Amino acid sequence: MHSQGDYSNTSAAQTFSRLVDNNKQRHRFEHCLLIKQETLEAFQNQGLTPSFHINHILYYGDALADNIIGERRAQLILPVKTAFDLALHPTLHADSPMFPADPISLMKTAVTRQTKSGKTLGINQAISPQQALRTMTINGAWQLHMDDKIGSIEVGKAADLVILNHNLYELEPNLWDEIKVSEVWLGGTRKH
Repeated sequence: MHSQGDYSNTSAAQTFSRLVDNNKQRHRFEHCLLIKQETLEAFQNQGLTPSFHINHILYYGDALADNIIGERRAQLILPVKTAFDLALHPTLHADSPMFPADPISLMKTAVTRQTKSGKTLGINQAISPQQALRTMTINGAWQLHMDDKIGSIEVGKAADLVILNHNLYELEPNLWDEIKVSEVWLGGTRKH
């Protein structure tokens, strides 16, 4: 489900609440710019999980705060930490080809919540580097019902790995632009 605004998120979640056995599914909401906390709370019992278009903060955050929805509402956008607190297995996405498919940029924005100008939006919704990595790995696998096959390093799972030139946990998030992919492994075979 693609949904941006608070009304569309609430209305769509209410529709899902009327579906039979919905809580056994994993329906993903894409974008979730202005999703309310009570809507995310309702997700817990409805089999719903959010995927946040987090780089709205980076690319549009200044315009959202200054001209489109105002500073107060801009501080409420993309509540990724709330989704983690509610154990909703949130993910981040870039909506390619409109935006570059750059997982490091997505994670950096989720951790720093900074716009292009350096303004911070919704710092109370910033997540940790560990959580950011989960949004791009095991949470994505969980949303696809593939968490038993991919998304983490465990015996019996596909040996698909990306080796980076810096440790994400040791480098200051504002320096994450320096991170590059060194190697790619698929099924235990080095590809790059």
